[in-house]
Parts: sequence; C-alpha cells; structure tokens
Amino acid sequence: NGAAPVGIWVAGSNRVTIQYNESYNNHTRTSTDGGGIDLDWDTNNSIVQYNYTHGNDGPGYLLCPAKKGGSNNVLRYNVSENDGRKNGVGGIQLYGNVTGAQIYNNVVYMSNKNGSSAFRAHDIGSGGKVPKNVQVRNNIFVSTGGAKVLNITAGVAKKGSIKFAGNSYHATGGFRIQWGGSGYGSLNAWRKSKGQEKLNGRATGVQGDPKLNRAGKGGTIGDTAKLRNLSAYKLKSNSPLINRGVSHPGMLSALVKLDFFGDSAIKGGKHDIGVDEAK
Repeated sequence: NGAAPVGIWVAGSNRVTIQYNESYNNHTRTSTDGGGIDLDWDTNNSIVQYNYTHGNDGPGYLLCPAKKGGSNNVLRYNVSENDGRKNGVGGIQLYGNVTGAQIYNNVVYMSNKNGSSAFRAHDIGSGGKVPKNVQVRNNIFVSTGGAKVLNITAGVAKKGSIKFAGNSYHATGGFRIQWGGSGYGSLNAWRKSKGQEKLNGRATGVQGDPKLNRAGKGGTIGDTAKLRNLSAYKLKSNSPLINRGVSHPGMLSALVKLDFFGDSAIKGGKHDIGVDEAK
C-alpha cells in the first residue's frame, strides 16, 4: 500500500511471457500505479496471456512506455474485473509510446469508480508520445454505473493510431465512448464519425449485452491451477458474440492454440469475441 506498486511489473526487458496469474487487490497511496500487470519502460516483444486481474486500484493491464520505448507487445486472453478503483484509469490502459501492440480476445468488466473506463489510452505527461499502430480486436468491454466504455485523450485521438475491429461494447447506466473532445452514445455513431470498427470495408463490432455467464461475479480464485474455473466470463449458448470475431492481428497470433479455458482458440471456422471460444 505504498508508492507505485504493481502486482507484476516488467521493465527494460525483451521477450517476456507473463501467463496464468491472478493479480488482485493491489493498492496505491499515490495518483499512479497500484495495478495488476504492467509492461513498463523499454519492454519489447513480450506477451501477457491467460491472466485474471481484479479489484486493483490501478489498471488491470498497463502498457506504459511513457516517453521511453515499448514495441510489439501482446495482451490476449486475459480478464479484468473491477480494476481501476482509483485515479480514473482503465481496465486496459495504454500510456505514451506504445508501438505495434496487439490487444485481442480479452474481457474487461468495469464498474464506475472515480471516472475509470474499460479501455483508456492517454498521453498525459508523455512528452507528446502517443500509441501508434495498435490493433484492438475481439475484446469484450463492459461498463456499469456510468463508467465509460472507451476513453481516449485528445492527443491520442489526434496523433495516435489505434484500430478497433471486432470488439463487443456494452454499458449499463449510459453508453459512452470518449474520443478526444467528442463523445458518442452508440457504436454506430462512433463508427460513422471516426471510421473505427471497420475491417476490409465492412462494419465490425457488436453493441449490446454479450451474454456472459455471471459478469462481475468472478471473485477470488486463490489458486492459479484453477483459473479455468472462472466460468463467470464464459459465453452463454445464445451469446451474440459466437463466431462474430475477426482474424487475429500479426504474426505472433499464429502461436495461439487455446482460449482462456484451454479449448481450441478457433472453432467453426471463426473466432468468438472474448476469452471463451464457445463453438
């Protein structure tokens, strides 16, 4: 409960894999950090997969090169539940000079707390460095109690390049995508205005209830050998997200064989959205 703690923190490193962890209830007395897992300054070519974060003051998953470097990192098949308890952060958060990141098939469940959002990208204090060439695909972003689904600061919206495709967006208590100085009350309005959620000329993405088993009720597992018991984030049989995903981005995706629960990462010829490949 001190200054700038994070459950798992990597910096100045290359080709690190962080997987099969539960990182939760980390706190901070300051305006930063207190998160679950952080790829910080000068971490490159690294993978964060099959993890569960929850109840952290800071982001569940943070890519944080700030003014330094951080290229070709991957976040995939992770769950964040009610992270961002302080300081208006994101369940998944990008800060500064994030380059070539691939963020796909994650689930973020965010209840409103101090202005937090399911996904946040910002450049505050980064010396003008912004995320570029970032692919965000097949994720589920759920917000409740008025929390924003996405929150992208003005500098990132103007100078950055983050491409969203094939994601699921759901909010209770008011749907809100913040894109710089503009706010959008629906996926369709955002798509029309900014050209997001389009791939190869066709509309992608889903707005509405993803029909997860018990979203927000994951609780504490306490034994990482049992992470696959996190059934709260499995898709119900009538979920609209089954076979609605798009292709995985980049070459590292060829290494993905399993979803969060140990099933095949693709069934029926198409990816599902989220951490569960249902059918």
